[in-house]
Order: sequence, then C-alpha cells, then structure tokens
Amino acid sequence: TGSRREHSVGASRLTMPVQSSHAHSAKAQRRYLAVFFFLFAIPLFAIHSQLLTLPFFWDEHGQFIPTALDLLRQGAWVARSTVPNVHPPGVEVYLVAWYKLFGFSIQITRVAMLVMASFGLLFTFLLAIELSRETKGAPAFLPPFLLLVSPLFFTQSMMAQLDMPAMVFSLLVLLLFVKEQYAWAVLASVCLVLLKETGIVVPFVAFFVLVWRRDFARASWFIAPAVALGGWLILLHHVTGYW
Repeated sequence: TGSRREHSVGASRLTMPVQSSHAHSAKAQRRYLAVFFFLFAIPLFAIHSQLLTLPFFWDEHGQFIPTALDLLRQGAWVARSTVPNVHPPGVEVYLVAWYKLFGFSIQITRVAMLVMASFGLLFTFLLAIELSRETKGAPAFLPPFLLLVSPLFFTQSMMAQLDMPAMVFSLLVLLLFVKEQYAWAVLASVCLVLLKETGIVVPFVAFFVLVWRRDFARASWFIAPAVALGGWLILLHHVTGYW
C-alpha cells in the first residue's frame, strides 16, 4: 500500500507540471492571437474612421437591415418588412447581437462588420502560416496586407452584406480543416451556410476530400451543414410558401 501511495504521489507530481505547461501554452497562444487581431484591426478601423456614419445603401437598406430589425423587434426569422429571399439569417443574427448590446445605429452596424472583417484578416494570416511553413522569411504577413489595400475588401468590410462574413467563415473552415480539427471545421461550416447558402460549396469539397482519403467517418460529419441549410429552407417554405 505504501509503495502504491508513493507511486501515485510521484505520478501526480509528474503530471502537474505537464498540465501547468499546457495551460500556460494555451494562455500564451490566446494572448498572441489577441495581439495579431488588434495588429490587423487597428489599421482596418483607421482607414474606415471617416466612414462609420455612411448611410445604408443598396441591399443594406433594402434587405439586410430591415430583416435584422424584424428579428430584433418582432422575433421574425423570415423578413416581414421587406421581401424575404433565400439568404439564411446569419448576418442578421450577428447584427442583432450587437444591437441588443449597444442599440441600433449605423455606427454600431459599421463597427460590427469591421470586427468581423478583422477576424477575416486574422484567419487569412493564420491560414497563410499553415501553408507557408517551409518558406523562408515572413510571407504570412503578405496576404492580410494585400487584403487591407484591396478596394473590394475595403468596401465590403464595413457593409452589412453577406460576402465578407462568408469569406471570413470560409477561411475559418479551411484553416480548421488544414489543422485537422474536423469537428470545429464542421461547426464553422454550419455557421457558414447559415450566413450564405452558396457557402455549402466549402463543406462539400471537404466531404469529398475526406472520402478520397477514405476517412468515411469524418466525411459523414460534413453532411451537417447541408442538414442545417435544409432546415432553413423548410422554415422559409413554411412561412412564405416558396423555397
């Protein structure tokens, strides 16, 4: 009994530093991610600082903002104050979370979308790191820099529309898939298709890559985004009478 107790105590002493090391590593990783997030977010916000009160226009005013306000004020998942369409309500859900915290305004909408775009820059950077590990220098900084100077990204990053959030979650799915974190990739894929229905292409590709690798069990996980999108289409049909 004494030897077992000593063995147990010795084992616990060995595992405690390991657990402490893992916890410290995870904390350091979160700290580095926060640093890089702000490294990309600060210049993005700076170049948009004079545009945060820019009035809504195009399908912001005609589709996404009215749909978000219907969800905020009436709890309606399908638009009532504008013509509903096939787009899932992911963007509106994201905006409503901001409106509940800070109130509805143009500025809050612009800030919410810029925060989303900042995560897009971070995910671009992290994916570039994964894909350029054998390359000398620091090439991973180039893709987010090119996005920052891109007129298309500049415009889309502050607009309450589908394209930039779909880009962000497509990048996240790819990043998680490359890192072989398949369960998280599936969850990100579900979020992606509930932001934009054509995002189903990304988990569709992941599904066939895993089938090609004969990893059928994990491939089956990527059916979940299609199920989620199907649920939205059924709800849309129930409310409107069309798909």
